[in-house]
Amino acid sequence: LSIKNLTQSVDSTLQLNAIEILGQKGHKNAVNILTTTLKKADLENKVTIKILNTLGHIKEHDSILDILNYISHEDRRVRFAAINALNNYDVIRKKQKSGRPFSLFRINNVLKRQFQIESDEDIKALIIRILAKLNKQKIVPYLIDLLKSTDPTIQANCISACYYFTDINLIHYLLPFIDSRDPMVRAHTIIALWKYNDYKKHLTTALKRMLHSKDPAVRVEAYMVIGKVKAHLETNRLIATLSSVNKTERLVAALALANLGKSEGNEIIVDILIHSNATDREIILHRIDSLSKTSKSKIEALIRQKVSAFINETYLVDKDFDIETLDRLALIKLRNAYELVNEHEEVQNINQLLINPNPS
Repeated sequence: LSIKNLTQSVDSTLQLNAIEILGQKGHKNAVNILTTTLKKADLENKVTIKILNTLGHIKEHDSILDILNYISHEDRRVRFAAINALNNYDVIRKKQKSGRPFSLFRINNVLKRQFQIESDEDIKALIIRILAKLNKQKIVPYLIDLLKSTDPTIQANCISACYYFTDINLIHYLLPFIDSRDPMVRAHTIIALWKYNDYKKHLTTALKRMLHSKDPAVRVEAYMVIGKVKAHLETNRLIATLSSVNKTERLVAALALANLGKSEGNEIIVDILIHSNATDREIILHRIDSLSKTSKSKIEALIRQKVSAFINETYLVDKDFDIETLDRLALIKLRNAYELVNEHEEVQNINQLLINPNPS
């Protein structure tokens, strides 16, 4: 039944449930069924993402070819899912490299090509991490060339990737960027070098300068650093920032607190998440997903609680409520709320209303 639901149904709810079943251990021909479904032209992005995640969990080598086809997909979420799935494969790991030279060569070329045109910071950092796993010696000249770029985003992503190296000579190449005019570059430099205790005082001074900046964009980068390097001494500063009039400052401070294992900002994260547009929502969800298991579970529980309250207070307060009477904007807001709690059937129903609205 699960195979039929996946290959013949156009109901994304049934497809998602079928993928869940196929991803379980011991299911015969799962990879072949999933990769065949992946080629369907009318597949919704959320179903594509679910398949890619599942393939990355199964890690069967022959499916790499299908995953590589989605690394340049127009949707950022699909691209990230494809590259993240690739990162799980044994061919990326050292013990499996020698027997797959053509796979390694193609993966290397596809990722390098995508890096040059990629606009998403997190995806670029992930690409560099995979390239470094493939061959640390060959990635070094590539990284040095990227550091010479005049694009601060490329510099920052390259520096971010360098975080995963433990070679002390890395300091020689990165330390000059602590004085960059771009706050994102400075922030990523502090994070990448924070593990070197001899330079901690210098890095702390640079972080303090950013925290005292009059420019909120600089302070936002500094809050992100606090969370990443676990600078617990700055906890009170983050808590104070939760009452800032600047929404971005409040959100990043709240996420930094969550990185420190603190819950004071969770309400702010969830409130902003519920009322965000699709692009911002994906970014916030990605940030939540990168938190520790404990912090993530607390926020996810709060999301379920807040979304339920939001739906009940906004839409279901009237016992005679009829979803078909909502205008398009209200339907989209309601759909987005249901998506946050994975209510696939409700989302599907609303999507049908958006495609075929009630003429009345």
